[in-house]
Amino acid sequence: MSLPFTNILCPIDLDDGSVLGLETAAHLARQNGGAVSVLHVLAPLSAASEPEIDAEVYRAHDDAARAKMKKLAEEHLAGVRYELLTHLGDPAGAILASEKKVGADLIVVVTHGRRGLSRLFSGSVAEHVQRESHCPVLSMKEPKK
Repeated sequence: MSLPFTNILCPIDLDDGSVLGLETAAHLARQNGGAVSVLHVLAPLSAASEPEIDAEVYRAHDDAARAKMKKLAEEHLAGVRYELLTHLGDPAGAILASEKKVGADLIVVVTHGRRGLSRLFSGSVAEHVQRESHCPVLSMKEPKK
């Protein structure tokens, strides 16, 4: 484990909880002269659809996600070096693959705090990442609305 954390991975959903994660990652990066890799995972499209249409739809989703990510990064990562990443697939797997790809020494993730059946069926991405990550994971609960 390396301290201080200088290479921070911050997966975001592009929702209100994203702000907490970005601001926390930015604070740590500023303190340590670090950088933030902002990751958004796009859900795979239906397996029954046409590959050409899938590629077109994926590009449109990717472009829209990158535009939102750029706006959030400009608002919350001022003065911090950052890169924007998108990945298609399973969120936990994408986060873990990105951890290795960017050489993260910390992952900052915001949880949704699901309970009951929704948690049973969707699982917890944050818990999966915490179990499988090779670096520390700072997990924060999404603020109540």
